[in-house]
Amino acid sequence: MVSRLPQDAAPRGPLSRASLGILDFKSTRQLRFSRFKHWQVRDLSTVVEGVFGIDVRIMRFPHGYEGLSWADDNSRLMVVGTSDIPARQRFTIAHELGQLLAGDDQGLHLDPDLTDTTHKKKPSEIKANAFATRFLLPQELLEEKARHITWSDHSFASLACDLWVSPVNLAWRLYNLGLIDRQQCDAFVRMRSLDAAVLTNRLDSYWEWLTTAGQPRLPVPLLRTSFQAYRDGKTTLRPLANLLGTQTTTVRAALDGTREESPISS
Repeated sequence: MVSRLPQDAAPRGPLSRASLGILDFKSTRQLRFSRFKHWQVRDLSTVVEGVFGIDVRIMRFPHGYEGLSWADDNSRLMVVGTSDIPARQRFTIAHELGQLLAGDDQGLHLDPDLTDTTHKKKPSEIKANAFATRFLLPQELLEEKARHITWSDHSFASLACDLWVSPVNLAWRLYNLGLIDRQQCDAFVRMRSLDAAVLTNRLDSYWEWLTTAGQPRLPVPLLRTSFQAYRDGKTTLRPLANLLGTQTTTVRAALDGTREESPISS
């Protein structure tokens, strides 16, 4: 019997399958309402913040951690590590989204290496990985694409680039859906994201993605809220300065309208 990639399978048991179905329903309902085609969006942070109202912070983590999420009665936040593997970072964002939508518990949830054998066997991790796979690579979309594709290295690489996913995850997802055979899967899983970019002449796009994935990112809605709270007199400048990683004097100088001289003025 041919084995399947564990993270691509739905969790076992009726309760687990039901809970995964609820996650799919929650995400699909909100995405349809917003008219986002999230599989076309490289930067999932904008989707998570704009559609789901979850703050996204990207920062440099100590070795061994890829992401964490926090939820309480007033806020939801995910923190994801910078990465030199952009497709993996994108999967981590989808994984953390699954954790937060599931709402299994409140408080802090830590995710070390998502490929760690022991960690990924936890029921909550199996569910979050399955959700992330379905979220990034929807079955209906792939079935529609497959109807119009003659599989080759180039057509497979083009689809991986179009969907901003790693070739290995795409290959296993297509195989598990019965859209390619095992021989094709074994061939495609050897392809890297860089190989796909070279094959499809998208190196410029890949380098830009790689650079972006390696840069810290502040949660835009949280910045906006902190600034508005200061303007409304509900807080000091300290929370905003802390978010920006700078001194309150620097923020105050910017807000007080330090004069900007034009280099082209006469």
